Amino acid sequence: MYGPPDRLPALRRFAVTLTTVTLLAHLYIGLETSYASTLIGVASACTVQLLLDAMLGLSGVQPGYRQTGLIDFLLPPYIVGLTCSIFLFANGRPWPIIFATTVAISSKFLLRVRHGSRTMHFFNPSNLGIIVTLVAFPSVGMIMPFSFSAGFGDVGDFAFPLVLLTLGTIMNGVFTKRLILIFSWLLAFVGQAYVRHLFFDAQLLPILAVATGPIAIMFTFFMISDPGTTPNGLGGQIAFGSSIGLLYGAFMVWHVVYGIFWALMLTCALRGVWLFLTRPANDQQPASIDIRATGELASP
Repeated sequence: MYGPPDRLPALRRFAVTLTTVTLLAHLYIGLETSYASTLIGVASACTVQLLLDAMLGLSGVQPGYRQTGLIDFLLPPYIVGLTCSIFLFANGRPWPIIFATTVAISSKFLLRVRHGSRTMHFFNPSNLGIIVTLVAFPSVGMIMPFSFSAGFGDVGDFAFPLVLLTLGTIMNGVFTKRLILIFSWLLAFVGQAYVRHLFFDAQLLPILAVATGPIAIMFTFFMISDPGTTPNGLGGQIAFGSSIGLLYGAFMVWHVVYGIFWALMLTCALRGVWLFLTRPANDQQPASIDIRATGELASP
């Protein structure tokens, strides 16, 4: 349920699952983004990862692909590329996708905080890349939820989310050990829905129905559960997941668009500040950069 994740098995299964979802979306479901967007997203993310890793190697750090092997090393940027190309709709333009993956991968190298004897990234890379792109490119939007079930008809409205829910539960329960975090987020989501219903005249069922859509399920089981940017401990996972739900409710009351992604970004930022403020005051040893910690699913 919680604890240190099985990093490499989780990475591989995340990659396989997202690849399967992407193929189904393009071939059968009716995803409206182009094939080129997916290929460009993956290619740009892997290229930026290799370039920044090579630049880091100039400082004497052993290249990451020599530590883990090239295929396993490229799994995190591969996941970032798929995620950005799935969520973002750039109307056939390549540059917003390239921009999103570049921001996502670069954040892992540039936005870091000391953690013990090394430094670690604290922003969820895919989420940061998506939200920065949505702000920088007003003409870019999120993919419409119906794109994930249009090809299946009425049956797909239930079948596809159910498949995502099942795969995500197994993966996060067995490999990432982030089910407590996910349950905390969902409970906080229900709580904010009731508050908005009672005090802000919002309809309860439509608010709750948001969590059953494919995008929300993918966000819940394939984005916020990133072990590299979330706590391992019980209390930390509860606080992290609950914060996302509470911030999401606040953003909805303030009518902020894409509030679910803003909530995750702000929660990651607050965790980064917390790690910085609670670092040992007498620890003056130089911190090292663990290349394996630059991955989407690297364990802190």
